[in-house]
Amino acid sequence: MANERRRYSRVPFNNMARLINAHGQNWLTGLIDVSLKGALLRLPETWTGKLGDHYTLEFHLSGSEQVIRMDDVTVAHLKQGYIGLHCLRIDVDSMTHLKRLMELNTGDVAMIHREIGELGP
Repeated sequence: MANERRRYSRVPFNNMARLINAHGQNWLTGLIDVSLKGALLRLPETWTGKLGDHYTLEFHLSGSEQVIRMDDVTVAHLKQGYIGLHCLRIDVDSMTHLKRLMELNTGDVAMIHREIGELGP
């Protein structure tokens, strides 16, 4: 996805993440970057999903036991060994931690607050 099409800031986040389907099957994979509305992951070797599939995404904040959980993400794009996810639902605690992560990593609190305002109901 081209940068000019993105509405939400993304920050690099080199960490492991768990992608979980509705049947509880899960894949541990690398998290490349994250935004308020999604994430970019490395494509797990055994993953057989497709565009539009729904999952849960979980990852720990670096050096912490705190888990950010995006309860409903869809596969938005698949490209060259990567999965682009669009977040449809995230709990309040996870959003609070994700917001703080974004503020610290972008250095632009006002921009992150504007992006949160654009999330809608």
